[in-house]
Amino acid sequence: MSSSPDICEKLYEAIRVASTEEPGELRDSLRLIDDLGISSMTALMVLMDTAEEAGIPIADMELKELITVGDLVSCFSGLDA
Repeated sequence: MSSSPDICEKLYEAIRVASTEEPGELRDSLRLIDDLGISSMTALMVLMDTAEEAGIPIADMELKELITVGDLVSCFSGLDA
């Protein structure tokens, strides 16, 4: 499994790829839909793909409403990656 910094980097890269806007420097406060043009379905796919790549079972993740970049990052908080 990947370490937490590795997971965050993979997640940020996936967000950059999925964004329809130029994200510049990603911040936890950026809103996925309003600031980055990422739909809720795309955000879920980014989360699932990153978890799979990191070897983290989705069942172990606390999924919640995904509004900001920070919400995506917090899904990996507290997991032994």
